[in-house]
Amino acid sequence: MTPRQRMAFHMERNKRRTIESAELAEIGVLYIGTYRYLRPMPSLSPHDHGPATEICYLEKGSQQYSVGGRDYNINGGEVFITHPHEPHSTGQSNQARGCLYWLQLDAGCPRLLGLSPEDAELVGECIRSLNARTFKVSDETGRLLIAAFNDLASGSPLRFIGARCKLVLFIFGIVTDMAAYKSDDDISVEIKRCLDEIEEGIRGEQTTSELAASLNYSESYFKQKFKREVGIPPREYILRRKIELSKPSLLIAGRTITETALEFGFSSSQHYSRVFRDITGMSPSEFIRMSRE
Repeated sequence: MTPRQRMAFHMERNKRRTIESAELAEIGVLYIGTYRYLRPMPSLSPHDHGPATEICYLEKGSQQYSVGGRDYNINGGEVFITHPHEPHSTGQSNQARGCLYWLQLDAGCPRLLGLSPEDAELVGECIRSLNARTFKVSDETGRLLIAAFNDLASGSPLRFIGARCKLVLFIFGIVTDMAAYKSDDDISVEIKRCLDEIEEGIRGEQTTSELAASLNYSESYFKQKFKREVGIPPREYILRRKIELSKPSLLIAGRTITETALEFGFSSSQHYSRVFRDITGMSPSEFIRMSRE
């Protein structure tokens, strides 16, 4: 029987895939998976993963998670980490569009990732040392997890060995990136200024060409720089901020959806409702009804 036959490989609608097997569990890999959502999906209710540490790597998009009564917003290129027996969810947010990979590891496994007991203890200690909840990782670190998943999904015995090696390097990369991470250094002065400008003008019409011009950048260079530092394109960031900041306005008694739409620079209530649903997975009317229940 091949590793592919021994593994439970699940594919769900909307590009969600997970892998689990007794062979993986023996080396401390309780679960590894990915999704590529093209539309928002229902929120994740509070749950934990028992003895496992979970590392989520968001390749593309943005997502909110909630743990310990605090919300964390992560963008493309960042990881989100939860520890054993630690409940977490997406709070009141849907699972947003984007591409995410996740890995659940038992750091106390004596054969962790197929290593000797001494090396397994060293890698386990690295996992237990992950004391930051979320931070940006290098592209190289992120690609290791993606490559490991693809190796396991192939069913090849040789690539199974390669996946184990990549996961060891992924753990070392996570620890290195966490130590080097400084949130204030991640976003340049220019892009911080741009974010401030977006907040100040969030109720009006903002174009990427105008934002680029305010920094004396070409529009193409601005888009590349913004996405590299913030994790999502500027237009998507603006729309997400508009929707998030417009929610309190929707809940004002006597205020119509059209009034809120126009207040935040949308051409019509139909346009606003379409963007609202794309981002949150529900219509403004559904949001109002749920918030008042």
